[in-house]
Amino acid sequence: MDYKDIIISELGILRKKEQQEGNTFKAIAYSKILQQLKSKPMIRSIEDLKDVKGIGERIQKKLEEIFETGQLEAAEEARKDIRIEMIDTFMNIYGIGRVKAIELVRENKITSIEALREAIKIQPNLLNTNQTIGLTYYEDLLERIPRTEMKKHEKIIKNIITKVSKSLEIELVGSYRRGEPTSGDIDVLIKWPMTQSMAEGKSTLKKIVEELEFHPYVIEKLALGEKKFMGICQLPGEKTRRLDILLTPEPEYGFAVMYFTGSDKFNIEVRRIALEKGYSMNEHGFTPKEGIDVTPLLLNETEIFNFLGYRYIQPKYRKAGIQFKRFLVKNS
Repeated sequence: MDYKDIIISELGILRKKEQQEGNTFKAIAYSKILQQLKSKPMIRSIEDLKDVKGIGERIQKKLEEIFETGQLEAAEEARKDIRIEMIDTFMNIYGIGRVKAIELVRENKITSIEALREAIKIQPNLLNTNQTIGLTYYEDLLERIPRTEMKKHEKIIKNIITKVSKSLEIELVGSYRRGEPTSGDIDVLIKWPMTQSMAEGKSTLKKIVEELEFHPYVIEKLALGEKKFMGICQLPGEKTRRLDILLTPEPEYGFAVMYFTGSDKFNIEVRRIALEKGYSMNEHGFTPKEGIDVTPLLLNETEIFNFLGYRYIQPKYRKAGIQFKRFLVKNS
């Protein structure tokens, strides 16, 4: 019998419990062990875990219990603790992180979304403005966005931005660009031309947001900076959705499109290839290692792939669930 999934599940619950109780070092210890376990093809006995670093006497006993009984009593007890579940639930509210979620559950004794909504009627300062907005639209924002709806968002966003400036290049990225059937939120990149200053870009972004509000499409503003807007939008008759707009300088645009398209695993592989060539890589561009003097100007994804020595890979082949490495073909 393969115990891998059971062990990962049981120890994962204990890691979460330690993390939420503020036992950082114990939580980290569990995380390191779990990372090693996930890389194993199968776990059939304690012998298969001899090379796993960090297993002390206490965790050894827990593993033996799993092999003997098929479960872990300590993990079962943790699952019965509603506080652990509710901390996870509150962390799904926009703007609420782990520390705030723990505070709500353990200090304020709030153990449901409904109770939290009642609590802020009495204590409005319990949540900040953005957290309150996140709670207001909690159910909608939790739901995935169907691709058919994403296409409607793309159309209206591009139409409205074009009203402000016809020359701007706009791309919806993330899972939508990869061709996935659903998306978590709406991520928009705007290329800002090299011929114009970022001060002008800030002014343009402000005008874009004002136009999106006037339509009305954006119904809540969460943050508006020099390059980035975060808010909540809604199509007529549809659910409310999270919207991020990022104004990206032209020299960084190709890198930003690639990074925010993903998937995460694809980005890790591309960064590995870049390191072999002597560059670290992120959404802003290449940074050369010591001894390399030239940082190339690459304005789109095709140029980046060519520089790395590979053919362009379509976004639909960059999904995490497929073997994208077989599409990484070197230039001849």
